[in-house]
Amino acid sequence: MVAPRFLFVAGTRPATESWFRWPDPLGLRTEQVGPDGSWFGWRLAAANNRELGRSASVFADLDSCRASVARLASSIDSTVPTTTIDDKTGLRAWQLSLDGELVAVSARRYHRQRECLYSLAHFLEAVRIARVTSGTPRYRLLQAEHGLPTYTEDFAGTGGEGR
Repeated sequence: MVAPRFLFVAGTRPATESWFRWPDPLGLRTEQVGPDGSWFGWRLAAANNRELGRSASVFADLDSCRASVARLASSIDSTVPTTTIDDKTGLRAWQLSLDGELVAVSARRYHRQRECLYSLAHFLEAVRIARVTSGTPRYRLLQAEHGLPTYTEDFAGTGGEGR
């Protein structure tokens, strides 16, 4: 049986934007990028490859990103969940904080509160059993405008769009 797994994502910050679309334009996140604008984030994918949640921040290097996954996994029972509602659309989202820091956000928005809470419960359970690949991915930095995804077992490149 395939277990949920953490996938690592890399991209470059678009030169024309002062903020990232990762994890989303509504989230509160920190921007830790490399000197060349490169960044890393993570996604938690279910066994059926559906995205359950993602990092609330981007990181300057893969090691920092992996450390955030380890911190989340080891402290999942200490996280504080909240739900939010976008005043413009009425859509709901969940987010997780740990020691006052936003660490994970929902992968999408929900029309109903019960869908949002169901998604959160699914994410929390998946974190407890998720696999983190130990290998070092091979990657290249992607240009936001023309970058094509690069995939290996535990790595997905997205360019600057945060798709």
